[in-house]
Amino acid sequence: MVPMTVVNPLYHDQTVGALCREGLQVHHFTLLASCKTILRCLRRRGDGRHSWGAHQLDRCLSSLADEKFAVHLNTEGKTIEVVAEEIAHHVGLALNPPTWHPVLRPLNTDNCANLPYSLVVSCMSRSQSTSR
Repeated sequence: MVPMTVVNPLYHDQTVGALCREGLQVHHFTLLASCKTILRCLRRRGDGRHSWGAHQLDRCLSSLADEKFAVHLNTEGKTIEVVAEEIAHHVGLALNPPTWHPVLRPLNTDNCANLPYSLVVSCMSRSQSTSR
């Protein structure tokens, strides 16, 4: 899994497109939440309403709405485990139950752990052919 924020279609093609052209099977997901939630997450990480990230929010969300960035997953109010299950379901994986130690388990009361302000996750694996 490669978490990264990519909102420029050219950069998307240079990364995800290049991997696909190399014969890798790429499952691409865009994790989204409301502007209110994203701004709250920015504040929690020390970036205020007037930060660079906050000023990019409308542009980024507009770009991420493009079909190039599908599959879109709404993370609003969802825990990390629920989002992970949704991704696993899309790629046909069965996950084991989480085994977080109670002290180490991330606190996730408002899904800020799921996204810095928008998060693109790519799951990559070689195609069935191993003769490359």
